[in-house]
Amino acid sequence: MTVAAARDYKIAVIPGDGIGLEVVPQGIRLLDAATERFGFNCTWHNFDWSCQTYRRTGRRMPEAGIVPSANLNPEREFSSMFEPVRGSAPDIPGQGIANPIGQIWSGAMMLRHLGEAEAADAVEQGVANVLANSKVRTPDFGGKSTTTDLGEAVASEVLATHKQNA
Repeated sequence: MTVAAARDYKIAVIPGDGIGLEVVPQGIRLLDAATERFGFNCTWHNFDWSCQTYRRTGRRMPEAGIVPSANLNPEREFSSMFEPVRGSAPDIPGQGIANPIGQIWSGAMMLRHLGEAEAADAVEQGVANVLANSKVRTPDFGGKSTTTDLGEAVASEVLATHKQNA
């Protein structure tokens, strides 16, 4: 008997304001039922981006650019675009302190779209390892590292994981 490869999906959830707070949980309930019936998995990542967040913090979304996004052409007839979703940071260009995680994560999404799931997993695990096991942080995360420091740390993790598995 052949076991099918796991179909795991990471889903960003942004209920926003108003009725979104009521209807989004019901949409998730329906999708959870579908995952149970049809044998795939969705991992829900909730983002509190709303007017309520703005009133509480002065921002609708975090300043750090750590969220990937994509405009996909699933038929692959036209180009797809991958980029991070981020808040505005007009005060930091040229200083080398921008957080590159959103861009790196968008690259992982692109790899997955291209069918390179193992490479995408390695990039995502590299980000997770750096954030969990090192002190490499850009100022938006309370650190003193540069954009390059963080990018190099993640790239080193991806390569280190490869060398361990070789």
